[in-house]
This record gives sequence, C-alpha cells and structure tokens, in this order.
Amino acid sequence: MKSEDHRGGSSPGVVRELIRLALPLSFIHLSIHLTSLVDTIVAGHLGDVALAGVGLGSSTFFTASIFGLGVGLGLGPIISQALGGGRSWDARHALWQGRYLALLMSVPMGMLAVGIAESLHLFGVVSEVAEDARGYVWARLLNVVGLYGTVVLRSYLQAAHRIRPIVISAVVANVANLVLDILLAFGDEGWVRWGLPPLGLSGWGVAGIGWASTLTGFIQLGVLALAVRGVRIPSRKRSLRELDWRLIRRLTQIGVPIGTQLLAEVGIFTLVQVIMATISTRAAAAHQTALMLSSLSFSVCLGIGAATAVQVGRAIGADDLPRARAAGMVGIGVSVLFMLVPAGLMVGIPGTLCGWITADPDVLDLAVQLLLIAAVYQVVDGAQAVASGALRGVGVTRWSMGAHLISHWLVGFPLGLFLGFGLGMGPSGFWWGLTAGLGAAAISLSVKFFRVSAGSIEALRVD
Repeated sequence: MKSEDHRGGSSPGVVRELIRLALPLSFIHLSIHLTSLVDTIVAGHLGDVALAGVGLGSSTFFTASIFGLGVGLGLGPIISQALGGGRSWDARHALWQGRYLALLMSVPMGMLAVGIAESLHLFGVVSEVAEDARGYVWARLLNVVGLYGTVVLRSYLQAAHRIRPIVISAVVANVANLVLDILLAFGDEGWVRWGLPPLGLSGWGVAGIGWASTLTGFIQLGVLALAVRGVRIPSRKRSLRELDWRLIRRLTQIGVPIGTQLLAEVGIFTLVQVIMATISTRAAAAHQTALMLSSLSFSVCLGIGAATAVQVGRAIGADDLPRARAAGMVGIGVSVLFMLVPAGLMVGIPGTLCGWITADPDVLDLAVQLLLIAAVYQVVDGAQAVASGALRGVGVTRWSMGAHLISHWLVGFPLGLFLGFGLGMGPSGFWWGLTAGLGAAAISLSVKFFRVSAGSIEALRVD
C-alpha cells in the first residue's frame, strides 16, 4: 500500500495520466462515429430518402441494442478496480462472464431491433423511408453479436491500458467499412469510380451499407480477440472460463442501470428521429445530418469519459480516493474545454460542415438551423458524458440511470413537444428540448460525483 504522503498524486500527474489514456480512447470513439459518418455520406449520395432511411435504421438498431451494450459496460468498473488492486486473474475471469452475458443478451436485443423496424409504418413514417430503414436493420442484425463482443473486449483492454490493439482495430474497421460501403451500396458503379475493374456486382443500396457495417464489426472483433489472448495472467487451478452465475448477477446489477441510462438518452434521440420522419423526408434527413456532425465531437468526450472511468476505477481499486476524485474532476474539466472548440466551428461554419453530407439546398438549410442549436448544447453534452464515466468508475450507476430518465423524458421531451408542436417551431423546437434534457443531466451527474467522491468508497469485489 502506498504511504499517505503519496496518495492522490500531484494534479499535473493526474492530468497527464488522464490525457495519455484519453487521447487514444477518444480517437477510438471518434473512429466509431466516423464509420457512421461515412455511412451517412454514402447514403447521402444515394439520395435524401436513403439518407433518412439510414438515419432511422441506424437509430432503430442502436436503440434496440443499446440496453445490452450498457449491460456490457457494467464490466468496466469491475475489471478496472480488479486491475487497480493487482487482481489480474479476477479481471480475466470477469471478462469471460462478460462474454457469456453478451451472447445471452444478443438474442432478445436482435429480436427487438427487428420488431421495431417492422413496426415503423405504425408510427406514420414515410413509406419509402420505413422500407429503407427495415432493409438496413435486417442487414445489421448479426452485428448485435459483434457489437456486444467488441464492447466487452474493449472494456478489458482499456482497463489493462492495452490501447494499441484497440487503435489498430479501429483503423482497420474504418478502412474496411469505407471499402465495403462503396462496394456493397453501389456495386460496380462505385468500384469503377475509383478506377478499379468491375467485379460483376450490383449495388444493394441502403441494405449494402448495413451489411458493410456487419462485416466490419466482425473484423474488428477478431482483431481485439487476438489482442486479449496476448495479455498474460497468473495461472490458477480454477478455470477462467468457468461459468460464474454470482459474478454474472453482479455484472447485471451494475450494467442494467447503465443500459437503462443509455436507452433513455439514445431513445429520446431515436424518438425525435421518428417524429422527424413523420413530418417529412427533409426533416428526417436534416436531423440525421446535424446529428452525425454533433456526434463527432461527442465521441471525443466518450473517449474522455471512458478514460475517466478507468482512472477512477483503478484509483479506487488501489484505495486512493483522492486520486479518484481528482481524475473525475479533471475529466469533466477537460471535456468542457474541448467542447468549446466544436461549438465555435458549428457557429462559424455550419453551412460548410453540413455541406459535407448533403447538397440538397432544402435539407442543408434546415440542417444548419439544427447544427446551430447543437452548438449550444456541446458543453453540457460533454460534461454529462464524462460525469457518467466518472460515476461508472466508482460503480454508481443507478443515479445515472435516474438522472437520464428524468432529464430527457420529464424535462427535455415534454419541452420539445411544447416548442415543436405547441408553438409551431417544428424540428428546431425538438432540438431545444434535447438541449434542455442534456443540460439537466449534466448538472445532476456532476453534482453527484462531487458528493460521492467526497466520502469513502468501497471497491467492488469479484472473489
């Protein structure tokens, strides 16, 4: 155990450690959103209906799968705290239980995705958009397994500070996704544009984009699996792979609130996407355009949040609460400072940014209006993402769940309905509602971490 004089470390040391981990993790999360951005750009070249269809299909898929994704993230604090306490065998054993849980969750979540996709017409979605969205979701169905597996393996590797293979997997995934998007969406037409010989393939349109994402997901999963095998751990008589229902139950207790929190947040954006699709194809396409651009900056804060969760968790595992508190506070501060940059770009050159995705003047005009609103919520969006990560590192997940449910569904959505339909502001009104919900969540989560980290925290145990 470290002496009391060294506990907590120096503030510059905490900042350096956090930034050293946050930079590659932010790149990784940015690369994940870059694949979605590439999908959106390719869809934009297929037309505004395809753009709206990919946006709605992607939102449907992630909303249906996000709960299981959150349950997988429950593995993070257990592994990081185990490694912080020098219990590497426990961490790898927990990884195997996370794998089992991921497989278990993939079946009902995949069925839910299909069920929602097949019911889009009941919500009044434009028929052409609903048809493209259904094709996209069916093509991505198998990717539920790849997505959950990737999250579990990535949680282990980042907690072990094995970041290089995660970065490599992200680069490989982006290259593969770009090539497969062009090949499967356009067929020979897209292939020839690159000066390559035709392969005798016809384009699958929006469904091709979905299949590209599925294949890319399994490629990335394979790279991460190889990296995990390279991490050595001490041997024990007990098998690492032995099914441990007690630990799976513990993972579920931590992960279910995370899944519910993510569902509350992603679900509100998906619901707004559906509402946009009932208004018009133009509104749905503009919403997808602005959302993809704002998601790029948010993805960096997801990386900062992931790094914060790891550093907080490892500090708690090492029984160093002052360092855990410092890591959380530094993470929130760094996210706020960073988000000022994209906010400035969204205010300064919104037309240029939106022009990357769509050239339709009607869609572009509305997307610019929405992106200006996104500039307002950038700071609070980053703060709530990192505060959630800090609380996840502590193992406090129920508060985050409650904060997101109340902020988005009792504050943001009612306000969006009032402004969008009641006052006739349309899409802009709903985006102001989203902004209010994110602001409320940021305040609640940040205050909770400050209070929790001011007291004593007991490390999570898996033995």
